[in-house]
This record gives sequence, C-alpha cells and structure tokens, in this order.
Amino acid sequence: MTDTTTATATDADASTDAVAAVKERLRAILTSPEGKAHPALAEHLAYQTDMSADEVLAALTAAGPATVTPKEPTAEEAAAAYYESKRRGGALGFADHVGAPSANGGNVWGDVLPDFNSLRKER
Repeated sequence: MTDTTTATATDADASTDAVAAVKERLRAILTSPEGKAHPALAEHLAYQTDMSADEVLAALTAAGPATVTPKEPTAEEAAAAYYESKRRGGALGFADHVGAPSANGGNVWGDVLPDFNSLRKER
C-alpha cells in the first residue's frame, strides 16, 4: 500500500511541475517585448505549438517590427470625426481647410468679419 501512496504523490508532484513549466513558458512568451509587438502571432505560437519559449522568441524576433494596417473607421467614428471638424471650424467647418489655425481659436469668420467691417467703414 505504501508503493501506491508514493506513486500517487510522485504523480502529483510531476503534474504540479508540468503545470508550472507550462505557465512559465506562456509567461515568457506572452510578456516578452517580442510577444507584445506581435500579440496574435505570440498567442498562436504559445498555445498551438510545442516550441520552447526560446524558439518562439527567436521566431518572433525574426518576424521583424510589427506593421499596423490602418483600419477603416466605422460609420460612428466617421460621423464623430465629421462632427468634431464642424465643431472646431464653426458652422461651415473652414478650420480644417485653412491650414493654420485662426487667431481666435478656429473661428474663421471671427477673423474675416472685423477686416471686412473695417473695409466697409472706409468707404
């Protein structure tokens, strides 16, 4: 009976060690700078392969710098950007088209009307 108890304890220790090794491998891959630069690839290599952490990190390094593909804005994001451009540019939204910000914080008419009124008074 002692042999069975010893075998069960040894199996439990081996299981605990295996779980700790897997956790350490995952931590090493997913928290590394390479893993953070390529999170989708790091997760795939960590969960779907039997590669060691060093092999995965070498593959992630060989992948080079991550490139970000700009995503198309959603309709809600496009509407919010349009609204913001109109809000900043006054009623006609000229601030986005002028190039440099106007002297009074983006309201182009606030710059134009005083000049126009001074020209009108000179007549």
